[in-house]
Amino acid sequence: SMLNLRDDARIHILSRSTRSLSVVLPQNFEEFQLGEGSVQLSRIISVALQKGGVGKTTCAINLAGALAGHYGLNTLLIDFDGQTNATSTLLGRHYESRGDIWTVLYSGASIEETMLQAPQHPKLFVLPGSPELAYWEKKLSEEQWDALVREGRRILRERAPEGIDVILIDTPPSLGLWLQIAIAASDGVI
Repeated sequence: SMLNLRDDARIHILSRSTRSLSVVLPQNFEEFQLGEGSVQLSRIISVALQKGGVGKTTCAINLAGALAGHYGLNTLLIDFDGQTNATSTLLGRHYESRGDIWTVLYSGASIEETMLQAPQHPKLFVLPGSPELAYWEKKLSEEQWDALVREGRRILRERAPEGIDVILIDTPPSLGLWLQIAIAASDGVI
């Protein structure tokens, strides 16, 4: 069935080509916005598709920008793709890093201390990706894989930085470990 949408319930996202993509937000989107003095866990949304080259990263970056810029939400973009294109697009190729998603998941680094503010907007933050993700995915045993999915979900859900309203996860083009962790931790998937 079709959702009955308000006029302001769409965010228009421009891709690098001249085509545009509309992301439809739920009618209760106001729940994402925090009222004064309220405490609420971050909403986690993964941008996922098994196929590469379909605009997942473009969608994730533009949606993060729209949530931060248009809606004023503190938005964290987590780059789970070993190609790290979301990271390099928002932070450039040469950025000062205090770690990345791998150091958060494997070494126990704090998300809050590892994430970086994107120069494009004061409410947009990036948890950098790591080229090591693809390497480690191939090296883990089945037991380690299952444990990392459970632990990754727990870390992303329980250690979300205070004050972050929405976490978007840019996933790799595969059905592997990082996609499994992202979906396990997410409230929704685009």
